[in-house]
Amino acid sequence: MNFGREILDEVMGFMKSRIVMTAAELDVFTLIENEPVSASTLSERIKTDRRATERILDCLVGFGLLEKNEKKYSLKTSNIISKKINLNQ
Repeated sequence: MNFGREILDEVMGFMKSRIVMTAAELDVFTLIENEPVSASTLSERIKTDRRATERILDCLVGFGLLEKNEKKYSLKTSNIISKKINLNQ
């Protein structure tokens, strides 16, 4: 592996962590836990820019943490099921 690729991998890992941490700090996961929400609605609730909120949400979809259907975001069903299983152990 070359040095440039190693740096790029580190940066990408940090970016992914920062996006997930930002979503957690904004309480995104809790706010969409019970019902699918659009980026527009969520951005109004957390008082953020709609486009920036949509970018974060789309990244979370790409990471496999959320699902997007008809412009509404929700927790990925498989994540909810595994969370409940882990809590019951």
